[in-house]
Amino acid sequence: MHRGWQGAVLKVYGAKDFRVRVLESTQVTPTFVRLRLEGAELLRAVEWHPTMWVRLWFTDDRGKPHQRAYTVIDPQADGTFSIEVHVHDGVAARTLAGAAPGLELEATVQGTGFRAPDGEVEHLHLVGDAASIPAIRTVLDALPTTPATVWLEVQDASEQRIHVTSRVDVEVHRLERGTGRHLPDAVTSAVAARREAGHDPADDWFWLAPEAATCRELGKHLRKEVGVPKERVTALAYWRAA
Repeated sequence: MHRGWQGAVLKVYGAKDFRVRVLESTQVTPTFVRLRLEGAELLRAVEWHPTMWVRLWFTDDRGKPHQRAYTVIDPQADGTFSIEVHVHDGVAARTLAGAAPGLELEATVQGTGFRAPDGEVEHLHLVGDAASIPAIRTVLDALPTTPATVWLEVQDASEQRIHVTSRVDVEVHRLERGTGRHLPDAVTSAVAARREAGHDPADDWFWLAPEAATCRELGKHLRKEVGVPKERVTALAYWRAA
Protein backbone atom coordinates (compact mmCIF):
# COMPACT_ATOMS: atom_id res chain seq x y z
CA MET A 1 0.00 0.00 0.00
CA HIS A 2 1.25 3.47 -0.88
CA ARG A 3 1.14 5.43 2.39
CA GLY A 4 1.68 8.97 1.11
CA TRP A 5 3.24 11.70 3.20
CA GLN A 6 2.07 10.14 6.47
CA GLY A 7 4.05 7.00 5.83
CA ALA A 8 7.10 9.00 4.77
CA VAL A 9 7.05 11.08 7.97
CA LEU A 10 6.67 7.99 10.15
CA LYS A 11 9.64 6.36 8.45
CA VAL A 12 11.80 9.42 9.17
CA TYR A 13 10.97 8.98 12.86
CA GLY A 14 11.96 5.33 12.88
CA ALA A 15 8.61 3.61 12.42
CA LYS A 16 8.56 -0.19 12.26
CA ASP A 17 6.20 -1.92 9.84
CA PHE A 18 4.42 -5.25 10.27
CA ARG A 19 1.47 -7.27 9.03
CA VAL A 20 -1.23 -8.55 11.36
CA ARG A 21 -4.10 -10.94 10.72
CA VAL A 22 -7.63 -10.96 12.12
CA LEU A 23 -8.43 -14.13 14.07
CA GLU A 24 -11.75 -13.28 15.68
CA SER A 25 -14.27 -10.45 15.93
CA THR A 26 -16.61 -9.88 18.88
CA GLN A 27 -19.41 -7.32 19.04
CA VAL A 28 -19.09 -5.81 22.54
CA THR A 29 -21.85 -3.20 22.12
CA PRO A 30 -23.64 -1.88 19.02
CA THR A 31 -20.79 0.63 18.60
CA PHE A 32 -17.81 -1.28 20.02
CA VAL A 33 -16.02 -4.23 18.40
CA ARG A 34 -13.12 -6.26 19.79
CA LEU A 35 -10.73 -7.89 17.31
CA ARG A 36 -8.25 -10.63 18.17
CA LEU A 37 -5.16 -10.32 15.96
CA GLU A 38 -2.16 -12.48 15.18
CA GLY A 39 0.95 -10.30 15.31
CA ALA A 40 3.84 -12.38 16.61
CA GLU A 41 6.49 -10.45 14.68
CA LEU A 42 5.21 -7.15 16.07
CA LEU A 43 5.20 -8.38 19.66
CA ARG A 44 8.71 -9.81 19.30
CA ALA A 45 10.07 -6.54 17.92
CA VAL A 46 8.31 -4.08 20.22
CA GLU A 47 8.04 -4.62 23.97
CA TRP A 48 4.47 -4.12 25.14
CA HIS A 49 3.69 -1.38 27.67
CA PRO A 50 0.49 0.21 29.06
CA THR A 51 -1.31 2.45 26.52
CA MET A 52 0.78 1.02 23.66
CA TRP A 53 -0.82 1.70 20.32
CA VAL A 54 -0.45 0.34 16.81
CA ARG A 55 -1.31 2.24 13.63
CA LEU A 56 -3.34 0.28 11.09
CA TRP A 57 -3.53 1.32 7.44
CA PHE A 58 -6.58 1.54 5.20
CA THR A 59 -7.40 2.72 1.69
CA ASP A 60 -10.57 4.65 0.88
CA ASP A 61 -12.67 4.39 -2.29
CA ARG A 62 -10.39 6.90 -4.04
CA GLY A 63 -7.26 4.95 -3.19
CA LYS A 64 -6.13 7.47 -0.57
CA PRO A 65 -4.26 5.95 2.41
CA HIS A 66 -5.50 6.49 5.97
CA GLN A 67 -4.03 5.35 9.28
CA ARG A 68 -5.68 5.06 12.66
CA ALA A 69 -4.15 4.13 16.01
CA TYR A 70 -5.57 1.49 18.36
CA THR A 71 -4.49 0.43 21.84
CA VAL A 72 -2.79 -2.97 22.03
CA ILE A 73 -4.44 -4.99 24.79
CA ASP A 74 -4.13 -8.50 26.21
CA PRO A 75 -0.86 -9.52 24.47
CA GLN A 76 -0.11 -13.22 24.79
CA ALA A 77 2.96 -15.42 24.45
CA ASP A 78 1.42 -17.06 21.38
CA GLY A 79 1.82 -13.78 19.46
CA THR A 80 -1.77 -12.64 19.64
CA PHE A 81 -3.28 -9.43 20.99
CA SER A 82 -6.55 -7.53 20.82
CA ILE A 83 -7.73 -4.10 19.82
CA GLU A 84 -11.11 -2.52 20.50
CA VAL A 85 -12.70 -0.35 17.85
CA HIS A 86 -15.21 2.43 18.42
CA VAL A 87 -17.47 2.08 15.38
CA HIS A 88 -18.35 5.36 13.66
CA ASP A 89 -18.39 6.76 10.15
CA GLY A 90 -15.01 6.36 8.51
CA VAL A 91 -13.06 3.94 6.35
CA ALA A 92 -11.07 2.48 9.25
CA ALA A 93 -14.05 1.85 11.50
CA ARG A 94 -16.14 0.42 8.66
CA THR A 95 -13.35 -1.93 7.60
CA LEU A 96 -12.71 -3.23 11.11
CA ALA A 97 -16.38 -3.49 12.04
CA GLY A 98 -16.87 -5.87 9.13
CA ALA A 99 -13.52 -7.65 9.41
CA ALA A 100 -13.70 -11.41 8.97
CA PRO A 101 -11.10 -13.92 10.21
CA GLY A 102 -8.18 -14.05 7.79
CA LEU A 103 -8.18 -10.37 6.88
CA GLU A 104 -4.60 -9.07 6.81
CA LEU A 105 -3.75 -5.49 7.72
CA GLU A 106 -0.62 -3.41 7.44
CA ALA A 107 0.54 -2.07 10.80
CA THR A 108 3.07 0.48 12.00
CA VAL A 109 4.49 1.10 15.48
CA GLN A 110 6.05 4.51 16.18
CA GLY A 111 5.89 7.10 18.94
CA THR A 112 4.26 4.96 21.58
CA GLY A 113 5.51 5.10 25.15
CA PHE A 114 4.43 5.10 28.79
CA ARG A 115 5.91 6.61 31.94
CA ALA A 116 4.18 7.12 35.26
CA PRO A 117 5.32 10.11 37.33
CA ASP A 118 8.23 9.76 39.70
CA GLY A 119 7.18 9.44 43.32
CA GLU A 120 3.94 8.29 44.89
CA VAL A 121 0.62 9.01 43.17
CA GLU A 122 -2.10 9.74 45.72
CA HIS A 123 -4.97 9.68 43.23
CA LEU A 124 -5.24 8.91 39.53
CA HIS A 125 -7.52 11.00 37.30
CA LEU A 126 -8.31 9.46 33.91
CA VAL A 127 -10.21 11.52 31.35
CA GLY A 128 -11.40 10.28 27.97
CA ASP A 129 -14.24 8.77 25.98
CA ALA A 130 -15.08 5.55 24.15
CA ALA A 131 -11.98 5.81 21.96
CA SER A 132 -9.62 5.84 24.95
CA ILE A 133 -11.34 3.29 27.22
CA PRO A 134 -8.95 0.46 26.19
CA ALA A 135 -5.94 2.62 27.10
CA ILE A 136 -7.57 3.74 30.34
CA ARG A 137 -7.93 0.11 31.39
CA THR A 138 -4.20 -0.48 30.85
CA VAL A 139 -3.30 2.54 33.01
CA LEU A 140 -5.53 1.22 35.80
CA ASP A 141 -3.81 -2.16 35.52
CA ALA A 142 -0.40 -0.47 35.72
CA LEU A 143 -1.31 1.22 39.03
CA PRO A 144 -3.46 -1.48 40.67
CA THR A 145 -3.34 -0.05 44.20
CA THR A 146 -3.84 3.64 43.37
CA PRO A 147 -7.40 4.95 43.87
CA ALA A 148 -8.75 6.50 40.70
CA THR A 149 -11.54 8.51 39.15
CA VAL A 150 -12.50 8.05 35.50
CA TRP A 151 -14.46 10.66 33.55
CA LEU A 152 -15.86 9.65 30.18
CA GLU A 153 -17.71 11.64 27.55
CA VAL A 154 -20.41 9.44 26.02
CA GLN A 155 -22.30 9.97 22.80
CA ASP A 156 -25.26 7.64 23.30
CA ALA A 157 -26.76 4.88 25.44
CA SER A 158 -24.57 2.16 23.91
CA GLU A 159 -21.44 3.91 25.18
CA GLN A 160 -22.92 3.93 28.68
CA ARG A 161 -22.66 0.13 28.66
CA ILE A 162 -18.96 -0.20 27.80
CA HIS A 163 -17.22 -1.85 30.75
CA VAL A 164 -14.27 0.01 32.25
CA THR A 165 -13.25 -1.77 35.46
CA SER A 166 -14.53 -3.89 38.34
CA ARG A 167 -12.21 -2.29 40.89
CA VAL A 168 -14.06 -0.97 43.95
CA ASP A 169 -11.55 1.86 44.44
CA VAL A 170 -12.29 3.39 41.03
CA GLU A 171 -15.18 5.79 40.44
CA VAL A 172 -16.46 6.03 36.87
CA HIS A 173 -18.46 9.08 35.76
CA ARG A 174 -20.11 9.17 32.34
CA LEU A 175 -21.16 12.55 30.97
CA GLU A 176 -23.13 13.24 27.82
CA ARG A 177 -21.05 14.99 25.18
CA GLY A 178 -23.64 17.71 24.59
CA THR A 179 -22.12 21.18 24.44
CA GLY A 180 -18.60 19.96 25.09
CA ARG A 181 -18.40 21.76 28.45
CA HIS A 182 -19.62 18.94 30.68
CA LEU A 183 -16.33 17.04 30.84
CA PRO A 184 -13.86 19.86 31.66
CA ASP A 185 -16.32 21.44 34.10
CA ALA A 186 -16.84 18.14 35.94
CA VAL A 187 -13.12 17.43 36.23
CA THR A 188 -12.17 20.92 37.42
CA SER A 189 -15.01 20.93 39.97
CA ALA A 190 -13.89 17.58 41.37
CA VAL A 191 -10.28 18.71 41.62
CA ALA A 192 -11.38 21.87 43.46
CA ALA A 193 -13.41 19.74 45.90
CA ARG A 194 -10.40 17.50 46.58
CA ARG A 195 -8.26 20.56 47.24
CA GLU A 196 -10.83 21.95 49.69
CA ALA A 197 -10.73 18.59 51.47
CA GLY A 198 -6.99 18.96 51.99
CA HIS A 199 -5.64 16.99 49.02
CA ASP A 200 -2.91 18.65 46.95
CA PRO A 201 -3.50 18.10 43.19
CA ALA A 202 0.28 18.12 42.77
CA ASP A 203 0.31 14.71 44.48
CA ASP A 204 -2.08 13.25 41.88
CA TRP A 205 -1.61 12.19 38.26
CA PHE A 206 -3.87 13.40 35.47
CA TRP A 207 -3.96 11.23 32.35
CA LEU A 208 -5.99 12.98 29.64
CA ALA A 209 -7.08 11.39 26.35
CA PRO A 210 -10.35 12.98 25.15
CA GLU A 211 -11.03 14.92 21.93
CA ALA A 212 -8.22 17.32 20.96
CA ALA A 213 -9.84 20.65 21.88
CA THR A 214 -11.07 19.33 25.23
CA CYS A 215 -7.68 17.76 25.94
CA ARG A 216 -5.86 21.00 25.21
CA GLU A 217 -8.23 23.13 27.30
CA LEU A 218 -8.23 20.82 30.30
CA GLY A 219 -4.47 20.26 30.29
CA LYS A 220 -3.81 24.00 30.14
CA HIS A 221 -6.28 24.69 32.95
CA LEU A 222 -4.74 22.06 35.23
CA ARG A 223 -1.23 23.41 34.69
CA LYS A 224 -1.91 27.17 34.58
CA GLU A 225 -4.91 27.65 36.86
CA VAL A 226 -4.82 24.71 39.27
CA GLY A 227 -1.04 24.61 39.50
CA VAL A 228 -0.50 20.93 38.76
CA PRO A 229 3.18 20.35 37.80
CA LYS A 230 3.56 19.56 34.11
CA GLU A 231 5.15 16.19 34.91
CA ARG A 232 1.90 15.24 36.66
CA VAL A 233 -0.23 15.90 33.57
CA THR A 234 -0.08 13.49 30.63
CA ALA A 235 -2.21 14.76 27.74
CA LEU A 236 -2.63 13.00 24.41
CA ALA A 237 -5.69 13.72 22.29
CA TYR A 238 -7.14 10.48 20.94
CA TRP A 239 -9.12 12.12 18.13
CA ARG A 240 -10.00 15.49 16.62
CA ALA A 241 -13.51 16.78 15.92
CA ALA A 242 -14.16 17.80 12.32
